[in-house]
Amino acid sequence: MFEKFANLDPAIQAAIIIGICTIVVGICTIIAALINRPRKRKKEEQEREKAVVAKSLPTAPREQTVKVEISTPQVVEKKAQPIEVPKPPAPYFAHPYPLQENFTGREAERNELTEWFTKSDKPMFAYIAIGGMGKSALTWVWLNEDIIKKDLAPEGIIWWSFYDKEARFETFLGKALQYVSEGKIDPKDIPSNRERMDTLYNLLYNKRFLLVLDGVERVLRAYAGMGSPYQGDEVTTDEREDFRRCIDPNVATFLQELATGNLKTKTLLTSRLKPKELEGIAGCECMDLTKMSKKDAVDFFHRQGVKGHRAEIESVCEIFGYHPL
Repeated sequence: MFEKFANLDPAIQAAIIIGICTIVVGICTIIAALINRPRKRKKEEQEREKAVVAKSLPTAPREQTVKVEISTPQVVEKKAQPIEVPKPPAPYFAHPYPLQENFTGREAERNELTEWFTKSDKPMFAYIAIGGMGKSALTWVWLNEDIIKKDLAPEGIIWWSFYDKEARFETFLGKALQYVSEGKIDPKDIPSNRERMDTLYNLLYNKRFLLVLDGVERVLRAYAGMGSPYQGDEVTTDEREDFRRCIDPNVATFLQELATGNLKTKTLLTSRLKPKELEGIAGCECMDLTKMSKKDAVDFFHRQGVKGHRAEIESVCEIFGYHPL
């Protein structure tokens, strides 16, 4: 066979070789296709699966530009609204006392105050005691429970606490004038504190009013500093006891006027120290407020829900000297 092929014309040989090569290439192509067909099918299946999975996934939301306006809130300082000045006989509680629950006892002291208010010819009564002894609470309870609720109220009542940071003497004069005059006098029309004092005194002289001045030590020199709201009972003293004098001479004069003469208005004041300007004045009855009685202390504990025998409670109270606070 090879000898016959060798004797053929070279052109014919080339054509035969090309034909054989073409056949071989075709066979190889067919074989390759047969081999790759399963792979291609598998790849197509994988692509279809990916497409199905992709369709089942939630569509990502379209990005949106949102304009957000942030406004900074303005800080508005809220001031305590002043209590409107009523007209008498309605009482004017300029700074109401925050009485705690379960106030107990002080019956003797309350009776003493009622006796002074209804029968005594002395226009002023002063309770003196260290801080926490219950001066403010006692006078507040007496005023509301023993005077107002028992129809013993006078023509008008003013409760003024110098413990309030806005309760200056000048402010007191203005508010008191407005109340006592039933709004007929504008304090701004009176140029000086001295003239306001005289006007107020003349109005109070013939009217049966009750003034309750709480925390009078705040107008004394001993408590004149910036830290007076946090000051204890230890004060700097001197031989002449000037620390008990009023800071403002007008205050001293006004207190003396309220405690003298045939004034119909009565004044009850509480203070940690007795103002020196009131010493020796016959119209001022001054009493020291002391510790609670044993009975009051035991009753107070029981009202507070404390259980125990009287002797046990008294032994505990004894440690603290029966101090109400």
